[in-house]
Amino acid sequence: MKDGLIFDWPGRHHLHLLLPVAVVAAIAVHAGLFVLFSIVYPRPESVTVDAAKVFFLPSGSAEAPRLSALLQSEDPAVFAPGRGLPLSDGIPSVEYTPHYDTVKPVLEGLPALTADPGPATPSAKPVPVPVGDTPHPARLTATPFVRLTASGPLAGRAPILPPDSGLHPGIGLAPGRAVFLAGIRPDGSVAHVFPQQSSGNEEMDRKAAAVLRGLNFSMASGGLEWGFVVFEWGAETPVAR
Repeated sequence: MKDGLIFDWPGRHHLHLLLPVAVVAAIAVHAGLFVLFSIVYPRPESVTVDAAKVFFLPSGSAEAPRLSALLQSEDPAVFAPGRGLPLSDGIPSVEYTPHYDTVKPVLEGLPALTADPGPATPSAKPVPVPVGDTPHPARLTATPFVRLTASGPLAGRAPILPPDSGLHPGIGLAPGRAVFLAGIRPDGSVAHVFPQQSSGNEEMDRKAAAVLRGLNFSMASGGLEWGFVVFEWGAETPVAR
């Protein structure tokens, strides 16, 4: 039977030493880790109050007069007004009066009380109402217009827009403002036209640019001058017909 066993089982009195050694080693490792993580380092305490130092100088020492003057200069009471030095030595005394204590507000009087007229008494008689011919309201119409203005160096050189410019808006047409950057020669002719802001109507923008190129500004000395030219459409104040 012994030759047929798969494992070689130890006898009852043949114990191996490896198992107790491993148990002791595991206990030692766990104890070491417990001690390692249980260490609490003391926190450094900051000293809030400085230690006092006292110096004793012998009366016959050569350093005593020099250190005595130095110690007196460190005393803040020496420079306090009315303490170490007399006020007659040139130390001014400051007197401050707050602003709210100098300006006295003037209070306005309360408004006079008026007698309450009480509730209105309704009239017992019928109130006469004048009856006449009611005038018909006047028919109001708006007159369309177009205005040309210039800014910058061209403010005083802008011409008057001719009435046959073809820029007058029709009925129901209300474009906005068309702004152009224009370069004007000294003789008043237009050299350059650059659109800057559309009026909202491309056809009116093209007509305004074409009209601007054909205008003659006032003559001026110097070179080419630049400025903004504005075409503004709108309606005059309504008039009664």
